Amino acid sequence: MDCIEFLNAVLKNAKYPQKKYVEAVQLGYDSVFFDEEDYVFYVGFNLGSSPLIRKEEGFLNDNDLAILNQSTSCEKNAIEYERLKNWILSTPHLILTYKRFVKSESFSPSLLIEDMRLEVISDSKISFGYAKLEDELRLVGLYDLYLKYGQWHQDLEKYGINGAKYKNYDHSYKPVPLDTLKKHFEAKPLRLAYSNVKLYFACPFSYFADRILGLNEFKPQMAARMGTFSHAVLEDSYTADFNFLESVEKHKLENAIEHRDEFFFDQMTEVLRNLLEFNHLHEQMSQLKEVEREAHIEIVKESYTFEGYIDKLMYTIKNGEVYAAIVDYKTGADKVSLDNIEDGFHLQLPSYMYLLSKYPPFTGLKLHIIGLYLQKVNIVIFDQKSDIETQMTKNFMLEGYSVANPEILSMLDPTYEKSTYIKSLAVGKAGFYKYSKVFLENQQEEIITMVDGLLDEASTGIHQGIFPIEPKKINSKNVSCTFCKYKDICFYEYEDLKELVYKPFGNGGDGHGMD
Repeated sequence: MDCIEFLNAVLKNAKYPQKKYVEAVQLGYDSVFFDEEDYVFYVGFNLGSSPLIRKEEGFLNDNDLAILNQSTSCEKNAIEYERLKNWILSTPHLILTYKRFVKSESFSPSLLIEDMRLEVISDSKISFGYAKLEDELRLVGLYDLYLKYGQWHQDLEKYGINGAKYKNYDHSYKPVPLDTLKKHFEAKPLRLAYSNVKLYFACPFSYFADRILGLNEFKPQMAARMGTFSHAVLEDSYTADFNFLESVEKHKLENAIEHRDEFFFDQMTEVLRNLLEFNHLHEQMSQLKEVEREAHIEIVKESYTFEGYIDKLMYTIKNGEVYAAIVDYKTGADKVSLDNIEDGFHLQLPSYMYLLSKYPPFTGLKLHIIGLYLQKVNIVIFDQKSDIETQMTKNFMLEGYSVANPEILSMLDPTYEKSTYIKSLAVGKAGFYKYSKVFLENQQEEIITMVDGLLDEASTGIHQGIFPIEPKKINSKNVSCTFCKYKDICFYEYEDLKELVYKPFGNGGDGHGMD
């Protein structure tokens, strides 16, 4: 008796060699006869499918078939019922299972269960010892109930959870071998754009899941199609023979693929009509008369290529110097900020600045970037606080950062002192108001150099396989996981969060950019 406790402990932890079977599990059908040594698991033993119930179908109904001396659906069902019954009786080691629920739909078991008086065994009555992993899952489930609710189960006392991997998993990223990554990039050289650089700095693992593993399946949802539609019409608007209605109909045909899309595309059409009027009015006042649409810029480096598209580039060239403003159309609610750009956040507008500095038509010319802006292209929901025209105009105003030089800024927006073109831009006696988003001229090169360094840093990390689960936290807020599509597979823990110091851009009216 003194040895029982010792023997129990030894036997619970004993390991035995496991025999490996080739093609141990095979798919079969209920028309196959199995051997005596086979174990057969029949899945989906439900009413309507086991046996399969046939209904009147085809050109002849049961009455017609009976007149022609052919088997009716009722007769076929009776034959199938007896056939399946005989197969069950003749199949050794047979376990039948049926489903109860799938999502919100419920299912009934086969009538053969009652007819053949088959024994129904619930999950709680299934014996231990058939599958080690299943045993462990059931036991740790019981252990969970005990820890959370104090519900003790006799199986815990009988079997324990020794050896079961309870709350014992390693969720950390396992580095991809460098030779594997090298082959990957030899076949597909690294191309970077703002969107995937944003992923890498937010959390390297999200880039790995999205771009290396390719888990991001593109689905052309209506919001994306409406964005494509809006961009296309706005791009057409700068052609010499532009016809608004023709452009709308052409691109609506390509993107409004479902009947229910019509209402929203009609609403967006009115938004575009008013937006074009707004832009035309302010572009007439602007000195930047040259407009490039969808300017594609590529910067080729030794280990990667960085590329981007500028939706609208407005510029003029005077005395060998370029004065330019960048506008990116957005059908969403992107936050306009340059905070923490040195950590790789909010790089969209700085990326455009970097791309423009390498734009071939401007090579050799001094570049003055007047502003970096987003222009929201969204369906406007009006309220009763002001007239519709005022609300529409407010919605169309450019959002972004302007150069803190009145002489240059006036080339884009003569109304800059109390701007009707750029949101949150105004000038008082002491200079730009503190809420104005501005940058100093000498910060242009500083921002461009910073973006260049961040791109090199991202390229180096990607080529070296540095993809840890490392979401970022700023001001005690997790800024990486909120909209991440891969947070359900990374299982990050609190220790994985990296705390970043909040680094606001600029100092309002003083125009001191990056303090």
